Amino acid sequence: TIRNHVHRTHDETVYVIRGTGTFRLGTREVPVTPGSVMFIPAGTVHGGTLGDGAALSIFAPGFDPARPDREFVP
Repeated sequence: TIRNHVHRTHDETVYVIRGTGTFRLGTREVPVTPGSVMFIPAGTVHGGTLGDGAALSIFAPGFDPARPDREFVP
């Protein structure tokens, strides 16, 4: 499970490698399966479940672990 959160300074693209689940993208709930791609603009609430899955996240600009940009929300 990925808790609902928002990134203020970067966009995120998520590619689902394996597994199925449901993701929140803003106010929508979307089903995901292998091959699903989600573009998440900065400032968009997102989170969800992927069961026993795996996904690749790409951040732009690049994610800096020394300056985390994640704010958890309900």
